[in-house]
Amino acid sequence: MSPRPDAPFKDDLDLSLQRAMNMLVRGAKNRRSPFHTPIFATQGGVFGVDARTVVLRAFDPITRQIRIHSDARTHKNAHVAEKSNGVFVFYDPGARIQLRAYGPCDIHIAGAIADAAWAESQHFSRRCYMAPDAPGSDASNPTSGLPADVEARVPTEEETLIGRPHFSVMLLTITSLDWLFLAHDGHRRARFTWNSDGACDQNWLVP
Repeated sequence: MSPRPDAPFKDDLDLSLQRAMNMLVRGAKNRRSPFHTPIFATQGGVFGVDARTVVLRAFDPITRQIRIHSDARTHKNAHVAEKSNGVFVFYDPGARIQLRAYGPCDIHIAGAIADAAWAESQHFSRRCYMAPDAPGSDASNPTSGLPADVEARVPTEEETLIGRPHFSVMLLTITSLDWLFLAHDGHRRARFTWNSDGACDQNWLVP
């Protein structure tokens, strides 16, 4: 059966990978894209595994690096620091495409990478890192965790500096990508795996 006109990638591994990369690039740039807010899962915590919704800040299709920002005091930072691996799950219901991106993850708190990401962050976004207590800390009352004087306004550049030590960048390099396309006339699933030299092995899987 030939591919449907609206899904030329359906039976083509190269086109499927290209489609995946393009969706990740767009997901980082377009806040309306379903790929802009993936699930990020890590090993650790009370149940041995944890997951949360994050914001996709950038994706480089050449290095295959996914970038997110995180409070350095969070559990996910502790999990990555201990296990150094993670998986992102992306799903676009309109495109009917799911991606699971696996790989090693690095944390950058100080240095050029974190400094550049902080510099390009808006003051409103920086406000999230100004909380005196770590995310997930117990609280006696409902709270935003933020200093009361910045809850209802955008802080100044100088005020945000208190949050800089809590700001971190996470970079996950995709070493394995699981692709799933849902189609009425038969789903398609594939795996793409990169070795240390950057070469990609690709093969179809049973959905």
